[in-house]
Amino acid sequence: MAHIQLLLLFLACGICMGVPSTGKRPHLDGRIVGGKEVNIKDFPFQVSLQRSYHSCGGSLIGARYVLTAAHCTDTSSILSYKVRIGSTYRDSGGLLIGIKAVHSHPKYDSSIIDYDFAVLHLEDYDAKNVTQAFVNLPEQNETLAVGTEVTISGWGNTQNVLESSEKLRAVTVPTVNQTECSAAYQNFGQITERMLCAGLVEGGKDACQGDSGGPLVANNKQWGVVSWGYGCARPDFPGVYSRVAAVRDWIKEVLKANNYVDCRKWITFWMSFALYLGFGIYFDIYFAWLYMYYEAKVALLIYIISPIARNSVGFDGGNNQLN
Repeated sequence: MAHIQLLLLFLACGICMGVPSTGKRPHLDGRIVGGKEVNIKDFPFQVSLQRSYHSCGGSLIGARYVLTAAHCTDTSSILSYKVRIGSTYRDSGGLLIGIKAVHSHPKYDSSIIDYDFAVLHLEDYDAKNVTQAFVNLPEQNETLAVGTEVTISGWGNTQNVLESSEKLRAVTVPTVNQTECSAAYQNFGQITERMLCAGLVEGGKDACQGDSGGPLVANNKQWGVVSWGYGCARPDFPGVYSRVAAVRDWIKEVLKANNYVDCRKWITFWMSFALYLGFGIYFDIYFAWLYMYYEAKVALLIYIISPIARNSVGFDGGNNQLN
């Protein structure tokens, strides 16, 4: 019975929000609970994924690359979404940038929200006057000690669902032992090695669906991606995050492959330009030589057959002396 009620609430909230209906299950009200308002300068890597409204968070991990949750991109219209960077406010400021391509993890399993990672490849943009920075990522399988204070950031409401706030918010909570987290969720969902948990035993602080895809950071590194959980800030139910260190090598491969494509385009352009210049200069010299060569022949022919031409040139009796 509990499973049926959980599923019905999950689906109902997903329909009301009009965004991908996976993620922080089942409570989809988009809140940073127990947090405080912050400035984008404090989290310059934070971005908002939106399609006329904010749907998920994300983080800048490189030039034109955003790390987010795969369940945030689990829609056929994802390429019509935009990413807002460089703004404290989710609905204004900064830059809105189009999405060129989406790379969801090939092992993403929507049934248990495993491998909940996606990399967004953004369109080109000019970031000269925008507050932005790239977040550092841990190495493959690097570990984070249990009890480490981590910070989650995103946009959403306060504890009162009716009090909407469009300013960026953040909350700090400790990481939780994996075994304890698995025990807490044994009736609701599987906790895999690609997940980590964070939250207070007494509840009161957490992230919710509107913050899905956003970063969980500690010690200047992003260790997690906001993924799912039972409700928001409930006692004994920590938030569940996708563990970045579990897929660091995959992220590197995605960026490497796409940077190679971008470099290949530039190499092709410059090689074509160089060939154009090379052949252009060659043909310019060649045709200039032809012009001078044949012009000299024509002038000589006219001189030979026309006495008037000889006189106009100024030769005297063939002595090659100018008058």
